[in-house]
Amino acid sequence: MAAKLRFVGHSGELWQPKLAPARSMFIPDANLVLTLLNNLSTLQALPKAYRHFLQASRVLVRLQWHDRAHFIPVSPSLAVLELSKQDEQLDFQKYLKYYQDLMLRVYQIDNVDSRWIENCYVLACNLMKGELHSIQQTVRAALQYMPSTVGSNDDIVRAVDRYCGWLEDNFHLLTSLGGPSLFVPVLAFAGSQEARWILKVDKLPRSTLEDVSRNVAWDFMYFIYREIAYLGNQYKNDIFCTADDALAQLLLMKIHKGPRFSLARLKSHMDIPTGGHLYPLPCARIEGSSKLSQAIEERLNALWQRCSSHPDVVRMGFEAADLGRALDSVKS
Repeated sequence: MAAKLRFVGHSGELWQPKLAPARSMFIPDANLVLTLLNNLSTLQALPKAYRHFLQASRVLVRLQWHDRAHFIPVSPSLAVLELSKQDEQLDFQKYLKYYQDLMLRVYQIDNVDSRWIENCYVLACNLMKGELHSIQQTVRAALQYMPSTVGSNDDIVRAVDRYCGWLEDNFHLLTSLGGPSLFVPVLAFAGSQEARWILKVDKLPRSTLEDVSRNVAWDFMYFIYREIAYLGNQYKNDIFCTADDALAQLLLMKIHKGPRFSLARLKSHMDIPTGGHLYPLPCARIEGSSKLSQAIEERLNALWQRCSSHPDVVRMGFEAADLGRALDSVKS
């Protein structure tokens, strides 16, 4: 168990979860939920960061649910989907057991209507079914094309071209494209250690390609969920809680600064807006070569233009012009 727990809100990292606004939503990842469930008899013996999370989230649960019956300020839906392996076999009863165990045994909540839980389950499953398989396919392809060592600039351009070629040949398998799930693999091809860390490249070949791509895809799901939560504007802040430094680094690639929308307006758009500041991962090879940066930018622009002719693929992350600015920000 990692001693450190990190909290990522829409404006960046939070160091004291107890200072979260009253109308906040805590979103634990799967490892945190599992840690809490596996240590129910010794919760107070957990590392300090975990106790701080418990204290802060329990205070809001008491305020918003036990006292006011407004809402439950802890949303484990995505984590419970992952833990109960709903991507392999849909099973609401298995999901329900995890959910109720967490709510009852950690937060003493025993009065949630199971129909409401099922509605949340259906919504979370729709997001999972729409995005997880698509992301897993792109991550799997990236890992397949990932060299064990970084070669010349020409080798990097060829790897990016092969990856983009695979995406173009398989638009029919994808429901979305763009953002970190596109940009992180490209930086990994160019030798960014942080990008390779997020993609868990070092876990191969000890773990299977399928297991690693599934694990990474779930991490990217938290990024997508964070985008949707911000744009949906339901809570003052959505705070993602994780002991996984790679997941925290992924989430911190984006600091939200743009407008927020109603869920109805969000559902009516095929392109998801991405207002805010992008903080790309460091990459020495791109920083040191404008020629390499230009070659990658041209290839990604071509991919993006071809994607625009496939209306069933939701474009997330970068407009065409943003690709160049993103690469420029790596060099700056």
